[in-house]
Amino acid sequence: MPVLNKQDILEPIPPHQRWGISWLGLLLGLVLGLGVGLYYSRVLDPVVVRNVAPEDLQAGDQRLYVLAIAHEYRATGDLRQATDRLLAAEPGRNPFEWAAEMTCALVRSGAISSVTDIEAVRSLRTLYESQGVPSQCDLSAFSTPVRVTVVQPTPTITPTPTFTPAASKTPTQPFQATRTPEAQPLSVPADNAEFRVVFIEPFCSPETSGLLEVYVQENGSGVGIPGVAIEVSWRNAQRTQVFYSGLKPERGNDYADFVMDPAESYRVRVIANSSELSRALEAVPCDDQGTLTGYRVVIRRFS
Repeated sequence: MPVLNKQDILEPIPPHQRWGISWLGLLLGLVLGLGVGLYYSRVLDPVVVRNVAPEDLQAGDQRLYVLAIAHEYRATGDLRQATDRLLAAEPGRNPFEWAAEMTCALVRSGAISSVTDIEAVRSLRTLYESQGVPSQCDLSAFSTPVRVTVVQPTPTITPTPTFTPAASKTPTQPFQATRTPEAQPLSVPADNAEFRVVFIEPFCSPETSGLLEVYVQENGSGVGIPGVAIEVSWRNAQRTQVFYSGLKPERGNDYADFVMDPAESYRVRVIANSSELSRALEAVPCDDQGTLTGYRVVIRRFS
């Protein structure tokens, strides 16, 4: 019988060495996996949110949402509908106080830069001031005693004595007199404006499958109009949905979109006194991967 030496006897392996786990390698693997996951979700394939509920909008988009409500209220005079939509964005709050806060936030942000923006602020004021809610900021620049100043320069004494000295002495008064008549005519034809569908272009893109892109613009200039209520209808107008231009400012003030369902036929129009309905837009596959046809629709306002 062979004699075993001490060196031939196997010693038991300590428990922490049995599996050969490297905690440093495990930690590095977790960090690497987390980094790759974040890069994929943020850069390669970020989540695109469409048709967000009003209460989930960001602060800037909420201001545009309130502008859209004000424009629609100015066009339709439907106070109940305006109140319901304000409550949808801020449930549990006084909707008119919130509209006044949004107006001040909009003015302080410096976003009021055109006649359309001034018109929107005036629409907001008529919405909440009619309910006795005051503004918490100075909106004197957007007040509308324009009728008084428009009537005064025409029939009164101003043309006779001030005609010659005004050019050399006070260029300020003529400047105010010419600015006020400009702001008023633009607010009158807005109610009687006619919206027409001027362009429809189908496209096929897997990234935006079945996307209905709507652009609302002024005729002639092509300037985008934010805050316009757009209605899309399907199933012989038994189903409808309203969305608004300008809620995605990164795509432009005139832009709005809607995701269509497969095998449905849609028609789109602007909610206004006189608005043209588009032809039927079919959400049908346009390639072998099942991508749905999308459409770009341009609607223009004719005063």
